[in-house]
Amino acid sequence: MSLRVQIQGLHDVERFQRPLEVITGLFFEEYELVFESVHDADIAVALSINGDKRVHVHGILTEKLTGNK
Repeated sequence: MSLRVQIQGLHDVERFQRPLEVITGLFFEEYELVFESVHDADIAVALSINGDKRVHVHGILTEKLTGNK
């Protein structure tokens, strides 16, 4: 099963694409990273930088993966 991971909040996608692929590859054997909004993603991840310069990550499993509506 290939998971589709949607990542939002990055302004410089090229800079972070390879590190995110490596991290995702540690947890999932087959995956696709998507950096724009899609309706058929399995996992949605939102990244943000707060005023304290820390990166905050929020992730959710979408209803496609959980079966919940």
